[in-house]
Amino acid sequence: PLRNCQWLDLSFNRLASIEPALLQLSQLKALYLHKNLIKSLPSVERLRKLPLLISLTTNGNPIEAQKSYRNYVIGALPRLRSLDQSSIIEEESRAAG
Repeated sequence: PLRNCQWLDLSFNRLASIEPALLQLSQLKALYLHKNLIKSLPSVERLRKLPLLISLTTNGNPIEAQKSYRNYVIGALPRLRSLDQSSIIEEESRAAG
């Protein structure tokens, strides 16, 4: 069932927040949330509860306009390897950590 879902694309859905229900998808490796209406940068931290998550898109949301957006997301989710279809380089991980 959905609990075994490894890849989920919820982009272009006018989502305003990262819902706790997503955290039940413990096998999720890739989550696409781009082009939604997510405004709270700290809400990204909820995704820490997804232990296998390595790829995330949140670009095109209001949070992207915040000054430290990329650095914040990388620091909040240290296991990520890719953010917004762009690989996370070692220097970014160190700076965000």
